[in-house]
Amino acid sequence: MQNWKLIKDIAPVSDFNRGEAYIPDLGFADNSHPKLKFNFTMLVRYRHPTTGTMTDGSRSMDGSEQFALKSVTRPQSNVVFTDVNYYNYRTKIATKTDPGTMTVVLYDDGRNKSYDFYNRYLQTISPATNKAALAAYENPMSVPFGQLSSIGALPDGAESGLIKEIRTYHHFFQRGVHLANEYIFANPKIQSMELDELNMSDSDINTITLVFTYDSVVQSVITNPKVDMT
Repeated sequence: MQNWKLIKDIAPVSDFNRGEAYIPDLGFADNSHPKLKFNFTMLVRYRHPTTGTMTDGSRSMDGSEQFALKSVTRPQSNVVFTDVNYYNYRTKIATKTDPGTMTVVLYDDGRNKSYDFYNRYLQTISPATNKAALAAYENPMSVPFGQLSSIGALPDGAESGLIKEIRTYHHFFQRGVHLANEYIFANPKIQSMELDELNMSDSDINTITLVFTYDSVVQSVITNPKVDMT
């Protein structure tokens, strides 16, 4: 039978003499401990000034402009295969890599940063969600074309989407050095938005769930993520 120990070189010699095989952990309890789920931040880079006062977030753990994050999903890429038939032989050939989607759950914070991000994005892509549309409903036949559209034209300079990229940072330490796994989601667009319910019988915290589709994701490890980008 094998006995596990967390730190190497703590097993007495007598244990080895009795034939007990210890499998040492090479730093799992000190230098290479697991990363923690809650050590993450998010940074958003926009394409157009219509975002107004929307926060950019921060890659630093102590940044003042951080999003009120609850959770962020990491990349879940899938390789899509198709069957190809040869003479007396069939195999699978990769046709593309599907990057999947990214889900961000934000706390609906008291400074309204999360709500502003959600609402400004929605109002920019959907004319029907703006206050101007309320008066237009009284006489829709006289409304200029597009003012009541559920989806509208994007502003000049943002034809590829309002958001250039979303970067998430998973912070960790390795031998005393502050590192982070950086995930850059290129050209993300919101696919669905959900404000959770209000309920008199529940004292839980409200959240806003955003699901993004994106073109690709670039991953790397960076050092000194405490310094924000310029």
